Amino acid sequence: MTALYNSAQQHFTNGDDVAGRADLRALIAADPHDTEALALHAIRSHYAGDTAAVGDALTRLGGLDPAMAAGTHDRFAPKTVGRARDNQRMSSSVLADVVGALRRAGCVFAEDEAALLLDAAAGDQHRLDALVGQRVSGTPLEYLLGWVEFRGMRVRVRPGVFVPRQRTAFLVEQAVIATTATRVCMVDLCCGCGALGLSATTELTARGCAVELVAADIDPVAVACARENLAALHAPVFGGDLFDALPGDLRGRVDLLLANTPYVPSARVAQLPPEAREYEPLVALDGGEDGLDVFRRVAAGAAQWLAPGGRVLVEIGAGQVETACAVLTAHGLASRVARSRDHYATVVIGTP
Repeated sequence: MTALYNSAQQHFTNGDDVAGRADLRALIAADPHDTEALALHAIRSHYAGDTAAVGDALTRLGGLDPAMAAGTHDRFAPKTVGRARDNQRMSSSVLADVVGALRRAGCVFAEDEAALLLDAAAGDQHRLDALVGQRVSGTPLEYLLGWVEFRGMRVRVRPGVFVPRQRTAFLVEQAVIATTATRVCMVDLCCGCGALGLSATTELTARGCAVELVAADIDPVAVACARENLAALHAPVFGGDLFDALPGDLRGRVDLLLANTPYVPSARVAQLPPEAREYEPLVALDGGEDGLDVFRRVAAGAAQWLAPGGRVLVEIGAGQVETACAVLTAHGLASRVARSRDHYATVVIGTP
């Protein structure tokens, strides 16, 4: 089995996707529970444009390891959205060299990443060499680009800030589609770079809804980054621990409370991809013993801050639904669960 997996990886390194995917199919046929083979097959099939194979692989992977399925989906989604097109700044030979270097480093979407790095280098070969060197060493692509695509917007990110996952777009979608008021007060708690508040406010404003947005995070690096992203909206960003960071006059009048709390159980943090566990802040990843420590604190305080009819929306893992709903109920909130097969996302919604 190991030899077949290594053979697949070698084929991908050499640019032979057809042979590589054939090896993976043979692996999966021999062992339908091989989660690593299923994950890689989903990613390579996505790259090849084989949507049926992607869906099959992710569905099977989701039945074995929902968290891994969601993580696999996030690995390829941000890389292909907003891909640099028709880059003429450097020759095709330079592009080929970059693609080769990224492939040898194990970058699954070497072509996409190479195009984005060339675009970021803006014709400067020394800068390109530095960017490729950092990427090959494991630095997340988003940190090198300085942005991530999120719900059609380029959101600034910087080293040390949690990179918003594409599945979290579903949380924003749930907040936006259920909002019918012409004026809302929104809080983006555990805001990170501010992507949730930025996208939700932009979309609601475009519909004619006036939004009062406030964001907060405990991490000073995240606060500084969010302030850059939300400056155009004139939205304040506060530093502090959850509700302690918020101005007191928001108490009892928050219509939308978006909380992207960490929900990875402590014991599973070590299993996260290196790009996450080695570069992103632990406070944004580690959710405690069962992954819901921070969620419990949000649920405990939400009712005091929500307006009548207000909602708190939190992304959780698929296996945490029963516990999360019980926590909301214990704190006087009615619970509802929204799921997305497309995003591999689960959102729990609480109302007073």
